[in-house]
Amino acid sequence: MAKRLVLSIVLFLIILIIPKSTFAANEFKTDYNVSYDIGLDGVTQVTEKITLTNLTETFYASTFLLTIGATSLSDVSAIDKQGDMGATVEVKDNKSVVSLKFNEQITGIGKTQAFVLKYRSKDFVEKIGKNWEVNLPRIHEGTDVESYNLNLAVPFAFGEPTVIVPKPKSESDGSGKLTINFTKEQLANSGVSVRFGSTQVFDYSLKYSLNNSSFLPNVSFITLPMDTNYQNVLISSITPQPLNVTIDSDGNYRAWYQVEKRSTLEIAVKGQVELLINPKSNFSKLQKSEISNLTKSDKFWEKDNPSMKATIAEIFKKGQPKTTQEKAKLIYAYVVSTLKFNSNKSSSLPRLGAFTTLSNIDKASAEEFTDLFITLSRADGIPARELVGYANSNNKQLRPLSVISDVLHTWPEYYDEQQGWVMIDPTWEQTSGGVDYFSKLDLNHFVLNIRGNSSELPVSITTVEIKASEGEFNILIKPDVQIEINNNIWSGLPGTVTIKILNSGNALIPTNSLSINSDKINILNSKNILISSIPPAGFTSFKINFRAPFLKQSDKDEIVIDYMGQRYIKEVKIEPFFVLQLFPYLFIFLTVLVVGLYSLVLGIHHHKNKK
Repeated sequence: MAKRLVLSIVLFLIILIIPKSTFAANEFKTDYNVSYDIGLDGVTQVTEKITLTNLTETFYASTFLLTIGATSLSDVSAIDKQGDMGATVEVKDNKSVVSLKFNEQITGIGKTQAFVLKYRSKDFVEKIGKNWEVNLPRIHEGTDVESYNLNLAVPFAFGEPTVIVPKPKSESDGSGKLTINFTKEQLANSGVSVRFGSTQVFDYSLKYSLNNSSFLPNVSFITLPMDTNYQNVLISSITPQPLNVTIDSDGNYRAWYQVEKRSTLEIAVKGQVELLINPKSNFSKLQKSEISNLTKSDKFWEKDNPSMKATIAEIFKKGQPKTTQEKAKLIYAYVVSTLKFNSNKSSSLPRLGAFTTLSNIDKASAEEFTDLFITLSRADGIPARELVGYANSNNKQLRPLSVISDVLHTWPEYYDEQQGWVMIDPTWEQTSGGVDYFSKLDLNHFVLNIRGNSSELPVSITTVEIKASEGEFNILIKPDVQIEINNNIWSGLPGTVTIKILNSGNALIPTNSLSINSDKINILNSKNILISSIPPAGFTSFKINFRAPFLKQSDKDEIVIDYMGQRYIKEVKIEPFFVLQLFPYLFIFLTVLVVGLYSLVLGIHHHKNKK
């Protein structure tokens, strides 16, 4: 009599992972032909054609389980040759478990059972502003999966794909849709990401609080959104206006304020951000001192701990990769496969740090995923840092946020000599069932803080409101150059001129050269000065030394400054030294001095004659 075997195959379809096996090897094999037909509204009709082949004489399958990485399934049905399979769905651990019952139990080597599962879901496609994104996770190798073919049909109305990862086996057009085909071999190593559009614009509104509990006024700062390798930021308003806005060593914009004694200052910031699918090509290369700082150990990044060194040795046990990208990818894969996101961990609970996380792999939030990647990267000499910001997520179970009560998210980035800073998100790859967030990040991650010099600072903001923008992203670069010098200068005497450059626009003024010239006045400093970047509402100032020429009569001259394609002119009047208003007093002083000296000499001479 044949033994009964309840077959449980755990399969992540579209957002799913296939484990190696939930039953003994070589007892069954499965073949999958899966199609995902996306509608204009983003809802996907999924059709799974599955064939189960028995490899034994003694076992048969009575139940088939599929765990689908989606929480919103509808219209679920399944049939085999005998009819309906009584599909039931249970949402468990942010996934949907579909249970099917075979109408017939079949034994015998080579015997097959074919059935079709259908369902609809809105979890596989997102529309962000005017752009669409489709995310399909990778499929892990497993002895139970003989073949897996995936066909994805996307409406032409979505536009031309700008990113398809990995490279598909084939593409074809028909019935108003683009059909993209993938095989098991492609999906075993990489999830599928199809992105439409290369940029995305958000409107943001941020609120901050600066508290001063002391009995004296103090000066403090908040961190504003900044330009990065993947985003351009416009700041349209800051209320109240800061004393100045500067840039720290991590690239954060620091808005400085004086906070009165025993008071709280509320600050509101509004603007737009343009997110880029591809990093900027004109990135700044890190200096040796910067690399040293971005590979150091810190409170939550214990990169010198022996356990980190041992983990790196284990990750690279098959040999040290040649490129930074290959190293980072192996570290990333280790973090994703080792840690388990804990959706029950509150943002108020203590941050574990990399060392403690290795001993608590099932208690990880986004901070732990980020800390572990940064620490292991630094342990191997790869500069890495933490990004804190807003990540647009339509399904916070599949793409969770875990900083400040599920308002903000955190993710790492590493520095590559060929690409500059590269953003990745190991948390979302793990929680989404294998969507590839290493090869190409999405247009959802908006950076608000960068932590590289410190694992704890700067701190995050208080309130965040962000929505896809309907307006245009209009950059206004508006430098305001002020030349501060006395209208009258005196011939033959040295002096200084103060140059103050204010950013009155809404975008970062990039690093540029400034030149200062004059026809008659001799500029003692270099006439060409490199001016570092100036954030919106910020300013920089410096002094220039000069010497006026010797003149016998009054003359006019101009201080001419060329900066950012604009010319700024300050007219000055050069006065001969003898017309100084102080000249009469100087004349009297000199006369008295001469008379005094003459009287002294005469007195000394008279005294000697008497002797």
